[in-house]
Amino acid sequence: MKVIRVSAIVMAMLTTVSFAGKNVEIPQSPPIPITVTKCGGAYTGGQLLYVAGKEKLWNGHTTTVKPSGAMAGLFVGYDFCLNNGLMAALEASANLGKVEKKTKLPEAMFANNYTLLDYKKLFNVKVTQNWEASVVAHLGKKLGSNQLYLLGGITATELKVKGTTYSVKKSLYGWTAGAGYEIKIDKNWASRVEYRYNKYVAKKYGYHYMKYNSNSVSAGLKYSF
Repeated sequence: MKVIRVSAIVMAMLTTVSFAGKNVEIPQSPPIPITVTKCGGAYTGGQLLYVAGKEKLWNGHTTTVKPSGAMAGLFVGYDFCLNNGLMAALEASANLGKVEKKTKLPEAMFANNYTLLDYKKLFNVKVTQNWEASVVAHLGKKLGSNQLYLLGGITATELKVKGTTYSVKKSLYGWTAGAGYEIKIDKNWASRVEYRYNKYVAKKYGYHYMKYNSNSVSAGLKYSF
């Protein structure tokens, strides 16, 4: 009897071998189906926001003004798939709108060394926020095809305070934190809702200062590439 030694690799590649001068068919294993699920990648989208702010003005005493209003904006980001159904993302967004409040405050009178002398009659003051931008990181958990996530990062805005005799515009920077829920619509589209708290570093201007924070709720539509 003739003995033929064939390596396992060659045996897997051949469909027939010659044994004792005869062709012997070697059955092939059926192909194993592989399911590829899309996970992670770039995305973009749009959103509508409602913003409720709180501005603490100081002009001899502290007065709180609460501007509110709507904004609309765009976001871009990148999703990352982690183990055990966890997801991460890095996202940048920018929003435009009008968050505003008009009120009346007592106008303070100061000496040259900023010593408070007295208050004059009430004057009109308006606090306005026209834009905001942020860069945040997400960490979420898959719940079926949907996702619940936390977020945190840095934020920036511009606040304008206009009185009877002055107008001041300052860029403010701070941090933002919140949470969101994303609902998958199909392979590419998803809807989401988010809550954020934004805290900005106080800014001084002359003998006044502005100290601003806000809460926002948004609804958005997301497209994943």
